[in-house]
Amino acid sequence: MKLEDVILSEHSRKICDEIVGWVGKSQVRFGQLLGVYSDGNFQLKQRASWPISECVKKCPPLAKSHFQFFLEEMENRNRHFAVKRNLLRLFQFAPIPEEVEGLLLDRCFTFLEDIEEPVAIKSIALHLLWQLSGKYPEIKAEVCLLIEDQLPHQTAAFRAAAKIFLK
Repeated sequence: MKLEDVILSEHSRKICDEIVGWVGKSQVRFGQLLGVYSDGNFQLKQRASWPISECVKKCPPLAKSHFQFFLEEMENRNRHFAVKRNLLRLFQFAPIPEEVEGLLLDRCFTFLEDIEEPVAIKSIALHLLWQLSGKYPEIKAEVCLLIEDQLPHQTAAFRAAAKIFLK
């Protein structure tokens, strides 16, 4: 069975885990998964983004040469929120190369400022900004202002993520 067919067969943890197991630590197979994602339609991109994220969670070095691609994909305003969430999420699991830190900071601030962005994406963005604030302490004040501005009309999940950052 082709990888595309497996991805489209069912959107479930079982299928995601099968794909992650198949990829393992293989950069070649991870590249095949990214190829299916890149060539795919809306639904295929949405479903493939989950195992991509889980592969990086299991084996962070897989993402090493793909960070720029992930950031470019998140920039596309037409991407389903699940795609953005999964691609943003994988940055939590792998060492972030210095050459993409600025672009990642920009994406995180953009997601945090956008009132239309789902809370899951905002929470991950807050977590990443918190991680990066150790290296770039000058962003803390700006993030705190954004948090305080949004706190009154956000969900409990956002407030929990914000509380961690504000500590």
